[in-house]
Amino acid sequence: MTIGELSSALGKRLSKDNSEAVATRMMAIADTNADGEISREELRAAVRKIASGEGEEMAALCFERAFEVWLRKTFLPAAKKAMAMKRPSSKK
Repeated sequence: MTIGELSSALGKRLSKDNSEAVATRMMAIADTNADGEISREELRAAVRKIASGEGEEMAALCFERAFEVWLRKTFLPAAKKAMAMKRPSSKK
């Protein structure tokens, strides 16, 4: 599987920019022989690696996931609430 094929497959569920970003990250993790393609064996190993949290790049992925969850569950709701409270009234 090439990066284009992976990005295209991911594009069925993600936006174009997100699918390209995820495909690039997946290639960096899975393409262990750096030939520009992911073999079935490389894909299996990458899925196991991601699921187990092994490897140097997993710390970055864990941070990204934690940050995304914090944004979605904590920051954005608080920001929306603060913006709703600060909306100027339509008094003239």
